Amino acid sequence: MQVRRDPQSVQMKGTEQADRSSQRNVLARAITGPLLFMFILGDVLGAGILLTQQRAATWLRAAALLAAGIVLHAFSRRTTKDTTNLSA
Repeated sequence: MQVRRDPQSVQMKGTEQADRSSQRNVLARAITGPLLFMFILGDVLGAGILLTQQRAATWLRAAALLAAGIVLHAFSRRTTKDTTNLSA
């Protein structure tokens, strides 16, 4: 047993549903101007902090390499000292 539907009623229901859905799907502005400003400000300040940390890390790395070089140089001079003439 088949149920026959009137094509106009199907089309009318579809149009009504489209009208209702378009009324419900209106986007609300969730991000206001001050909130957007605070987001951008935080982004810029965060980038500045990361840049400062990177510069500080570069200086600390250079200082650590210099200290390691000095220690290795002193150690190598101490271990390669001529120890054959200890009786003198």
